[in-house]
Amino acid sequence: PFYLLLHLGDAAPPLVRHAEDAGAPAAAGELGGGESLDYLQVTSANLSAEERAFLGELYAGEVRAVDRGIGRVAARLRELGLDRSTLVVAAGTHGFEWMDRGWIGDGHGVHEELVRVPFVARMPGSLPRARVVAEAVSLAALAPTVLDLLGIGAESMTCDARSLLPRIRGDATAPAEPVRFEVDFEPSAAG
Repeated sequence: PFYLLLHLGDAAPPLVRHAEDAGAPAAAGELGGGESLDYLQVTSANLSAEERAFLGELYAGEVRAVDRGIGRVAARLRELGLDRSTLVVAAGTHGFEWMDRGWIGDGHGVHEELVRVPFVARMPGSLPRARVVAEAVSLAALAPTVLDLLGIGAESMTCDARSLLPRIRGDATAPAEPVRFEVDFEPSAAG
């Protein structure tokens, strides 16, 4: 048995262009990629439409880079013959706001783009294929769900949520869980 936590923080500033996205523009206005979040927040009110589109393209490239990274891990698991016996979970901690409401950043609200994040699990033989849980769930359920999938009962632990395994398996009688969001109202450089 092994455990690997791979934290991919690419899809957040500073945003850079990746070699695989060679067709993307190299710069727009005052932006060339690599700007800090603080800089983007301070200048956000003055960004042109071209600069906003450039940031959107850089962000999309960062998301593609994360996707490629996960793909490389999955390919290696296949090469090692571990893909049929390994639980793989990919989850985002939070989204990002790209001037949707005049702000660049994260953790300053509960808007859709901030709280609707990927939470994908794959464990051949244990999970139904392509099952989508439609209702909102909380990442607080990640630990008890993983423990449940691995046959390690979480009932003896204090968790902020219950396992999602009954929901994933389609049990309509599984009680709904409250969904929790963390909101950080810390003052920013942009005021």
